[in-house]
Amino acid sequence: MSITYEFEAETHFDIYRSVSQIFEFLDLSPDLKPVNEGSTVIYGNSPHFTIYGHPIDDSEDALTQLLNLSPTVRMNFRVKLSSGNKAEEDILRGTVSWLKAYPGNCALLFNGELVLFVRKAGQISINSNTDFWMPTFLEIFQVPYNKVPFEIL
Repeated sequence: MSITYEFEAETHFDIYRSVSQIFEFLDLSPDLKPVNEGSTVIYGNSPHFTIYGHPIDDSEDALTQLLNLSPTVRMNFRVKLSSGNKAEEDILRGTVSWLKAYPGNCALLFNGELVLFVRKAGQISINSNTDFWMPTFLEIFQVPYNKVPFEIL
């Protein structure tokens, strides 16, 4: 069993730059490698998770349909189970830093189906239908937001 978080963003960055930026926000600089020769999917390891990143060419999935987003990159964070909440804290630090540094629509999901937050047209909404948002996580999420009850995708 694995725990994954999925960050999708509309950006002009290629996938290598997008994944590198998340690591830079966390003061990390792991080697980024393709998963196999010629692959557009890259990965990099941190102490608490591995990011698998790839470009999105055809965004005809639930995120696009239900949230009306058109992401160009997808980063899957596969949590190392021994990390406790440290992985989630780092994922939030990295994605919140992205929110502060770059405009554009984006979303963070848990296991690809539970929306945690969405930024659309400059407005950030966090999901009020989940117990994910513990006080320690809200302390990290230092950007203006609204609470919205998102359904599971």
